[in-house]
Amino acid sequence: MKKVFLCIALNLTIMSLCSAQDITVLEPFGAQVEYINVAQAWSTTSVSVTSGRTYTIMVDGIASPQGGSYKQNRYYVGPEGLAPGLISQNPVPDAPPGSVIGKIGTNGTPFYIGKIFSFKANISGQLYLGYNDYQFYDNTGFFVAFIFNKDSFSTSLIREDNGDNVGTNYKLQQNYPNPFNPETKINFSVPEYLPVKILIYNINGELVKVLVDDYRDKGDYVITWDGKNDNGNKLASGAYFYQAMWGNNIQTKKMILLK
Repeated sequence: MKKVFLCIALNLTIMSLCSAQDITVLEPFGAQVEYINVAQAWSTTSVSVTSGRTYTIMVDGIASPQGGSYKQNRYYVGPEGLAPGLISQNPVPDAPPGSVIGKIGTNGTPFYIGKIFSFKANISGQLYLGYNDYQFYDNTGFFVAFIFNKDSFSTSLIREDNGDNVGTNYKLQQNYPNPFNPETKINFSVPEYLPVKILIYNINGELVKVLVDDYRDKGDYVITWDGKNDNGNKLASGAYFYQAMWGNNIQTKKMILLK
């Protein structure tokens, strides 16, 4: 009985700590956290990069390129490494020695990452993170990388939105008809010349269709979706989310596909 009361008291304490009125707790962005071992050339991550998608990598930590054999001369560097030295033996010779680097696939071309880096993948494959060095026996320390898929950035917080949080004249209307079969129309408004994206996700937050991805002048627009994905295949019945992105403004609504 004492254990039951203890659990109840603990839960109430946790609830009181999480119910502060000064903040609104949000869902996590879902970053993939990876460990970079500087005592080896490359660390295999659990991230499989998809061509055409955008990724952001944020790195923190500290390492020493002379921590094992040269303790009397030990010095530490962050993910940006040392000043560029054009050391031809390093995997990325024009990047700072001791900096964090990456590559896609075992035979991919290495590229500089540093402390924070965003890129659009042109190939698909496993992501590797490494240390820009050509000898590793005397390295100590490690880095931690937080990897975000841009699609998960926008979809991890997916929820229906009435538009109250977007600027004036940024309007995304409810699709019609809804539910629909075989097609539906989506109306949206653009307040000025802006890059606009209209994206469709399934219930798992996976991007299935890019309806719009270009610049639009100020005005009202309507786009038709036929219930197919980017490969032209008919999607299964169920709930889908469509999301409008104008610059930094995002609005999301839900629709139902029936067959």
